[in-house]
Amino acid sequence: MSDGPSLDFDGAAALIGGARRLFLVTHVNPDGDAVGSTAALAHLASGRGVEAVCYCPDAVPAAFRFLAGAELFTRDTGALDDSDAVVVIDCSDPWRLGPENNRILARRERVVLIDHHTDVAPFGGVNIVDPTAAASGVLVYELLGRLGWPVDVPAAEGLYAAIDTDTGSFRYPNTDARCLRITAELIERGLKTDRVAHRIYESHRFERHILLGLALKTLERELDGRLVLVSVTLEMLSQTGADVEDTDDIVDYARGIEGVEVGAFLREDPGGLVKLSLRSKGGVAVNELARLIGGGGHPCAAGARFEGTLAEARRWVIETVRSALDGGPEG
Repeated sequence: MSDGPSLDFDGAAALIGGARRLFLVTHVNPDGDAVGSTAALAHLASGRGVEAVCYCPDAVPAAFRFLAGAELFTRDTGALDDSDAVVVIDCSDPWRLGPENNRILARRERVVLIDHHTDVAPFGGVNIVDPTAAASGVLVYELLGRLGWPVDVPAAEGLYAAIDTDTGSFRYPNTDARCLRITAELIERGLKTDRVAHRIYESHRFERHILLGLALKTLERELDGRLVLVSVTLEMLSQTGADVEDTDDIVDYARGIEGVEVGAFLREDPGGLVKLSLRSKGGVAVNELARLIGGGGHPCAAGARFEGTLAEARRWVIETVRSALDGGPEG
């Protein structure tokens, strides 16, 4: 794991700046930071005549498909072998690259890793890893300065989406002067923050709101109100016509309740799996809890896959959070 920053901006700029074919990669189940950071870099590279391909084993969420560069995402790794450089963005562990992780790591000497997670073990040939950065978008912005690539408005939207989503719209403790200063510079370049916010937060499908109504009926308080859980079952998804993307951010309704220290969202998935999303107000490092079952994330926002039933996942969350709140051994 990283004990602090590993910032080879010069090495990254040399490798990326000299490439004619870039293969950009981000993690499975991509979020706003993953998509926004990757799309912004790919968009600017394409504008300079570079052949840029973005790979992710999962589709770009609908909320982020408006970003310039999102159209460059593919689930095909065919361009990997012919690339001059591979840029891995917002990925703390190689397994989160998906089924092609070994092929990607085989190019290690040409891999630039850009990441800000606290639990990352730098695995690139060149690494820009800084756990103090609020988002990977912060590091991409700083790298663009080293490259001498001016940030246009479409790229600014991607970088802003990255920073905004990973700071909980500037509500999480990782919000600092550094990311706010970058946001101000993006606004000076012509960014309209309301346009991005509208597309991300105010363009949900109708089915999502019907599903939300059912989900909120499952809200339950545990541990004297310090933990609140909310759930979505496969039956709810079928009944409403919603899909898994429509469950994004439901966990925030649990976290936002007075007295809550940890909010937990549990989504029943096919194959005996439960998707867990954990949110903290800062007293519990939920990424440490998620890591117990192979997940990860940030101290205030993390996720994992639980193998078992919804009831079993619920019991695991309650006991694990209880242990963390009591200061006992986790797990």
